[in-house]
Amino acid sequence: ETQQRGQTKLQVSLAAVEDKGLVTDGAAFKLSAAVQTFAIPLAEKDGVAELSFRSKTPISCALEDGRGQVVHRRARVFECGLLVRPVTEKFRVRVWTTDGTAQVTTLYKSRAVAPFEKGTLAGGAAGLHVLPRAGRYRTSAQVFCISGSQRGLLRSCGPEVSLEAGPTVFAAFGTNPQPAPLSEVTLEVSAKAE
Repeated sequence: ETQQRGQTKLQVSLAAVEDKGLVTDGAAFKLSAAVQTFAIPLAEKDGVAELSFRSKTPISCALEDGRGQVVHRRARVFECGLLVRPVTEKFRVRVWTTDGTAQVTTLYKSRAVAPFEKGTLAGGAAGLHVLPRAGRYRTSAQVFCISGSQRGLLRSCGPEVSLEAGPTVFAAFGTNPQPAPLSEVTLEVSAKAE
């Protein structure tokens, strides 16, 4: 085996970026070489935005906060679904493909955050529940949540989740009601007789 010293030339190019304005429900667009960006509309009241970008060809997406920092990324998926609580921050979604072209359709729904009691989270709703104490709580596999004092991407909170005391916002994709018993998970410790 012979190795020789030499020079390697590396060339990097960034894809063009196209600003497509606000994301809308039911839009269809074609992805090719350019990265397309969409702004998430700000709700008049505190709300959770449900967004979905779907394609039969793999696509990638990234959620950016108001400073342009990537806070979440999905690569080579057929559906990029996000639940985002923007409050007053201007979040954006970038969508691109590395497979030539892709035909993409969008889904966008906004739901106002309203108080809810534990039990069932209504379909297509975003609920705010105040937890009496920090602990581990039962929800369901389809429930997502974020602290009531935060904004941004809701994280998966099921089927169990550790939460701080105070307000928490819950939501789920779609319009089906989701169980959210919010019963505290406790362990019983039995004393061993000596």
